[in-house]
Amino acid sequence: GVFNSSRQLTSEFELDLLPSFQKLRILSLSGCFLNSNSMSNISQLKHLVQLRMESCEIIDDGSLTLHNMESLKEFYSNYLTLKKVDLKNLPRLKILDLKNARIGDELSPVSGSLTSLGIANSNITDEGLKKLHDLPKLEFVDLRFTRSSPTGNPNYTWEGVTQLKSHPTLENVGISST
Repeated sequence: GVFNSSRQLTSEFELDLLPSFQKLRILSLSGCFLNSNSMSNISQLKHLVQLRMESCEIIDDGSLTLHNMESLKEFYSNYLTLKKVDLKNLPRLKILDLKNARIGDELSPVSGSLTSLGIANSNITDEGLKKLHDLPKLEFVDLRFTRSSPTGNPNYTWEGVTQLKSHPTLENVGISST
């Protein structure tokens, strides 16, 4: 089932109620302040297939930590303030969209089933692009709007992008406005 509410969750107590929705399949959070306890509560939603976080901030250590969510197929975020991404045991994850999270090369190893990675407006470097070869099913990566360096240029080079040519399954790379 899908639970829709226009009511804003405003306290940590309300986010603590999330694990009681064990059959929840889709969760959208917007404008929330999250912490490690909130992330743990989200990870307890074992039937969650899609997770969206828009304009949220993880306020304690800044880590997006999702572990052991075996049903999760899609994670979308936009303007999620992050310092670290820690994703483990997400075997069905196909879409990971971290646009505007301003992360760099610190992505932990993600699901081998990942087909789409959105890291638009990130701080990824050539070294991070090299790690994309560790994603055996990756078909699309979004690198748009990555003008992150002091010069206004991306933190990666064209040489870094061209190394993606040898990725066996990668079909599309978004690089406009970089």
